[in-house]
Amino acid sequence: MSVLGCKIAGAALLRALWVGTLLVCHAAAQGSSTFTSPIDITGGRITIEAVAPDKDTGVVGAVQSPLVQGMAALARTPINSLFDGRWNGTPDQQAAGASPRQTSCDGPGGIKETIEAKAAKMGHTAFEITCNFATAGSVFVSKAAEGLYVSYQLFNNKGSFKVRNDVADARFSLTFALELTTLIHTGNTICSLRADAPVVLLHGVQIEPENAAASIHDFLNPSDLTKMELDAQAKERTTSISVNDVFQQLQDACNRGDIVSRVIAKFAQLETDISLPQGVTFRAVHPGIAAPRFQNVSLPFGQFTCVAGYVWRNAYEGDVVCVTPQRASQVQDENGLAKSRRDPNGGLYGEATCLAGFVWRVARSDDLVCVPPASRDLIAQENADAASKWVTGSTVPSLTRPSISAPPVVAAGANFNVSGQFFPPVADPTRLKLSFSRDTTSACIGGSSQLEVTKAGQVAAPATLKPSSNMSSCSYSYDVVGLTPSTAYSFRLRDCDYVTCSPWSAPFATTTLGPNNGPGPVAIVLDTGATLGTVAVDAAGGFLTSVRLPAETAPGVHRLTASTGGRGDTIELRVTPAGGETATLMVTIAFFGDVGCPMRELDPPKIAADYTFPLFGSGFSPGKVRIYLDSSNGGLNLGSATVGADGTFCSEFRAIPMDKLGQRNLVAVQGGTERSVLPVEVVYVPSVH
Repeated sequence: MSVLGCKIAGAALLRALWVGTLLVCHAAAQGSSTFTSPIDITGGRITIEAVAPDKDTGVVGAVQSPLVQGMAALARTPINSLFDGRWNGTPDQQAAGASPRQTSCDGPGGIKETIEAKAAKMGHTAFEITCNFATAGSVFVSKAAEGLYVSYQLFNNKGSFKVRNDVADARFSLTFALELTTLIHTGNTICSLRADAPVVLLHGVQIEPENAAASIHDFLNPSDLTKMELDAQAKERTTSISVNDVFQQLQDACNRGDIVSRVIAKFAQLETDISLPQGVTFRAVHPGIAAPRFQNVSLPFGQFTCVAGYVWRNAYEGDVVCVTPQRASQVQDENGLAKSRRDPNGGLYGEATCLAGFVWRVARSDDLVCVPPASRDLIAQENADAASKWVTGSTVPSLTRPSISAPPVVAAGANFNVSGQFFPPVADPTRLKLSFSRDTTSACIGGSSQLEVTKAGQVAAPATLKPSSNMSSCSYSYDVVGLTPSTAYSFRLRDCDYVTCSPWSAPFATTTLGPNNGPGPVAIVLDTGATLGTVAVDAAGGFLTSVRLPAETAPGVHRLTASTGGRGDTIELRVTPAGGETATLMVTIAFFGDVGCPMRELDPPKIAADYTFPLFGSGFSPGKVRIYLDSSNGGLNLGSATVGADGTFCSEFRAIPMDKLGQRNLVAVQGGTERSVLPVEVVYVPSVH
């Protein structure tokens, strides 16, 4: 006799099948996996367990708060009782005759329908078919590549039926084992847990005659009975019994798209453990969170912020070399003694000639303070070691420098705007901006970062930092406020999600600045020595201010400098006579960081074909000015601009077509008169992808 693809020989094996040593097989015809070493977990439970590193110790252990409320109830029900309840059905199903146990006998494809069909095929009529299924079963499990097979097995199921003919009713008894097999898919995460609909299998079907009529050989012979047995047990069908609903709450929580689902998704590993008498444990593992790192690229003075215990040397205005406070005091003493160490009678170097035994300090090339030779050597060494004393100077280079822009042509006595970027703002010694970097952006799901602040050796309770948005990820920067000037601080950071925390980061230590320490306002100075104005920079290091060019400034090319703390930028400025300026055109460009209209002259002037371009004009009359290519009479109209009261304009003009490559002229027309002509070269610039 064949039991679903497993070859069974002899009544002893068949009886063993009924009493509980069931050999679990899938029909070969179905192409299913075959496993022969199931584990009996009757009385065991299905447990979903979450484990994670402890927030403080890092020791991996069970998470106390259940991720999904109600999942703990699953662990309180033996797995066989779970199946028993589904097999026997709810009271409403039983009252309607629709429980799985009842429909397995009376329903479509059930025992009654199967016996009736087999008897009819043999020319007989089967009736009074009864079923007496077992109400409680055993549960076996076996691991497979795709998950876990769970087999619910009911032994010693009985039934009976009669077959009628003209002589007498033949009565037969029916004995069989029933198996419901389902595959629980595990996958890699806790959210992948789901169960297939069970398949119903009949095993060891045995039909025995019970009365004399049933024993009449020509009525229903043994070969007919054997065929009925084989046909019955080979039939495979699905059932409405499902255990997938025990995972449904978890699946619903995984699919909601809210913070809870994102927390559950952090359990990226799933382990399946089968043990007795516990049963089956699906263990979801939360990986550890990597410690964050301090980036500190936004310190009060960027790359020139000193490491803890050091201050700026201040040998000259803008000297940001970091030295000890004692050394900085010595340098200030040298500055105070500078005059007394010079030769009052002058000498080879005039007023800068040092007395015998003293040399120039040379903290920078124009530092002519007279000091002992040992101090000069120390200054040189401090300059060489400067990068190692800046917090980020040796590892995070600055890719920007202070830059300014202004109109390239200004009339003497005129007002004009000067803009600047990347200047060090005046530092607030009570505030520090901490910047962080991480190996992952997924920390802080349902949690937050914690910052521990140590002030002058005293550790405060960690502060909880607000996540970047909607409790979904950690913030990458944080403003620490209320600090005490000239005080040593140390900071540590860790990231926490709903379940666990990362280790603490390596500490970052610094000493806050003293009051009034750092760059002051930006001074805007002409090369004549005239200060045109001062302006404070904003928190981003930028400024925009209006200044006036002195009326007595000589026409020609001048240099304009804006600086603070020894850092700044110098640009060229073409000065024209007051009221006598000739109309002028310039092709301009903008540097990274420039604000407003591009005002840097491109010399020699070139224009990329098929691209719009900026143009600056000066010395025009207030009103409209129109720009043509090559000629105002039949030339290509490139657009117009509005000239301000100061006689200037800065505007974007239409692209010049590709067929106009080569040497061309830009012609400015006002009131029907050509005011200015600028020779340019129109060039081809390939697109960059």
